[in-house]
Amino acid sequence: MKLILLFVLVASFTASVGLYHLAHRHPHFVLEFQLMGKNVEAPELDAKGDIEADNIYCYSIGSYARSFPGVKDAAQINICNQATEKEFFGDSCIIASERHSKALDAAVEYALRYNSYVLSHIATLKI
Repeated sequence: MKLILLFVLVASFTASVGLYHLAHRHPHFVLEFQLMGKNVEAPELDAKGDIEADNIYCYSIGSYARSFPGVKDAAQINICNQATEKEFFGDSCIIASERHSKALDAAVEYALRYNSYVLSHIATLKI
């Protein structure tokens, strides 16, 4: 039993280290993975569905200092701070490749449109 537990711990650690290195060497993979399953053509539909399910989210972009695309003032920042934050990881400080740039642009566009929809429908939200 102890041998199995040790194996699981070593395997988990190895996988974590591997994912860490993959994310830092190829940050586009992280962003592309996070965008899978999202309606990148119409983020507003995702936001509408989340609001209807009483799940209030604001998307941020990971960096040394996070940002919430589409958030324009202190009142809106306060709303996003009360909502559940979903962060797009994939380091926006240094663009590693053209593919990373495109993935980051897609994540920012998704977050901007999603957050704008949520904030424009705030009167119906109960945070």
